[in-house]
Amino acid sequence: MHGDAFAPGVAVDDPARTVVVSSGLLHHLSTDGLEDFFAAQEHLGVAAFSHWDPAPGPWTGLGARTFHRARMREPLSRHDGVLSALRAHPAPVLRRAAEAAAPSYDVHVADPGWRGSLVEVVRPVWGVRR
Repeated sequence: MHGDAFAPGVAVDDPARTVVVSSGLLHHLSTDGLEDFFAAQEHLGVAAFSHWDPAPGPWTGLGARTFHRARMREPLSRHDGVLSALRAHPAPVLRRAAEAAAPSYDVHVADPGWRGSLVEVVRPVWGVRR
């Protein structure tokens, strides 16, 4: 398939029975881009969404270095991967963007805060259509 996954009929045949999931995407979007991203799901009318992304905190850099060292072969990818993870959005920013752009959803953001453990390096923001 090729096209905008949020355009009707491209990747989603039945929005009411669709859950949109992403992993490691949100920190690549600007704060303004977050609203566009969540608005696309609102307009499509999917049943729910769940997006996993790095949580800013004391373990983010270490987690990103470990992940990108293991998964990326090129030095530039290893370096840029860590820098992009350090741009991860705080939970309140994600919540505001999702609530503003997708008002038909009950939005939740897991927020380990600054005391998060090593296993809470990534956390979800999810929404369920009312």
